Amino acid sequence: MPAFVEDKIDDESRRDFSRNGPLSPRLLIVILLYLVTDAGRRGYKHLLDEFWDECEDFGLELPTEQAVSAAAFCKARKKLKPEVFRALLHEVVDGSQETHGPSYRWKGRTLLACDGSSISLQRSASSQDEFGGSSTGHCPQAMLSTLFDVHAKMLVDLTIARYAACERKELLKMLDRVRPGDVLLLDRGYTS
Repeated sequence: MPAFVEDKIDDESRRDFSRNGPLSPRLLIVILLYLVTDAGRRGYKHLLDEFWDECEDFGLELPTEQAVSAAAFCKARKKLKPEVFRALLHEVVDGSQETHGPSYRWKGRTLLACDGSSISLQRSASSQDEFGGSSTGHCPQAMLSTLFDVHAKMLVDLTIARYAACERKELLKMLDRVRPGDVLLLDRGYTS
């Protein structure tokens, strides 16, 4: 397992994945990346069956002969912490910048923009407890803050926080992704 995935799995999750079930953290991440390509048009069962079929066509060995159930996938997916995906994003961005960085610069500088927005979540008691929401809203909401490379049109970092979180504090969590010489574009809400 890549170090950035291993580092982000806490002791509780490590116990969850130590039972030698078919869905390891690495396989879960690969399946999730595969699911993104469908853009939510089909259900998990169809996509899992298709994933297993494609792996078989390419001669890739999977832990079970038949695709895992959608319920098993959902249960295992909930055990992955959000930090795993942020670390995966950092790995992708670092690799891309190493390979293509100079070609995506403006006058030798990387142009980064940061902004936060509220996103509506599915209604559930756990989401309401975790993220909160507007007193006039009908569903829980979260604050999604993104750091975006404007010239490369690529997400560089993100944070997900409670609905009432402060954009400026969320930006501070992402500043380690800004290098000396980069240009950081912010709207006036960040300086107030």
